[in-house]
Amino acid sequence: MEYAKGGSLTSYVANKWQEAQKKGLFLSEDEANYFFRQFISAVKYCHLHSVAHRDLKLDNTLLDNADPPFVKICDFGFAKTWSEDANMLTQIGTPVYMSPELINTKGGSRAYDGRSVDIWASGILLLVMLLGSFPFDHTEHPDPNTSEAHLEVWLQQVSKRWNEVPHMRQAIEKLTPECKDLLNRIFVIDAKKRITIDEIERHPWYRKQLPGKYQASLAKLQQSKEQIDTYLAGRKASEAAVLARTKQIEDLVIQATHSPTEDEPPYTTINLRQSAVLDRLSTHGAF
Repeated sequence: MEYAKGGSLTSYVANKWQEAQKKGLFLSEDEANYFFRQFISAVKYCHLHSVAHRDLKLDNTLLDNADPPFVKICDFGFAKTWSEDANMLTQIGTPVYMSPELINTKGGSRAYDGRSVDIWASGILLLVMLLGSFPFDHTEHPDPNTSEAHLEVWLQQVSKRWNEVPHMRQAIEKLTPECKDLLNRIFVIDAKKRITIDEIERHPWYRKQLPGKYQASLAKLQQSKEQIDTYLAGRKASEAAVLARTKQIEDLVIQATHSPTEDEPPYTTINLRQSAVLDRLSTHGAF
C-alpha cells in the first residue's frame, strides 16, 4: 500500500517518446533490464507462493520516487491461487498482454498454466518498454472487452512471429542479439516450450552487468530482500515455538482435571516467558 509517487510504468515509458525519436528505443536496454529484473523477481515471488497475477502490464506496474525508481506491482483483482498445479480455465486479462493459450481457452474447456501466462505478459511488458508499442494489437476492434478484439490478437499471434510484425520490424533491428534471443524464447506459442522464470534468470541478457546506478539500486533491493527473508524465517520459527507452548498448556489443562496419585509424576510447570517464544517474537518486532 505504499504511495507510488513515480506513477505508472505506462506514463514513464510514454514520457520517453521524444528521446525515442532520436535513439530508436523508448528505454535503453540497460534501463529496461533494470526494471525487468525487478518485475521478474516480483512475479517469481508470486509464483513461489502459488499466485498467478494474470493481468501483468505497464498500467499495473507503479514506481516510487527513487532515482532510479523501484517497481511496485499492483492490482491483483484477476489473480488466482492454486494448490496442486497452476492450470486455470478463466479467460481473463488485457488482450494485448494475453498469451495465445489464454485467449484460446474455448470458454474454459482448455486449461492453461497461469505461470506461463504471466511470463508471456512479462515479455510484452519488456518489448513495450523498449519499442513503445505492442507486437499484437486489436486496432480494428478498439474495445478490449469484445470477443472480436481477442480473436484479432490471437490470429496475429498464430500467424506471425513477434519479430515479423511490419510496424515493429525496423525498430527491432536496434535490439541486441541477446535481447532478441530472450524475447524469442518468451514468445513461444506452445506454452510447454516457453522459457521459465528460472531460465530467464540464467539468460545472458538478464544477467548482464548494468551501469553503476542500476547495479547499486539492485544491490540495495537484494539486501532488503535478504532482511525480509530473515525476518520471515524468524516468524516461522516463532510460530512453531508458540504451537509447542500451546500444546504444553493443553497438556497442563488435561492434567489438572484429576489429582495425581502416588504413582504419577508431580504437576508439570512451564515458563510462559521462555526465550524460544516471547523473546524471539520481540526481537523480530512482533510486540
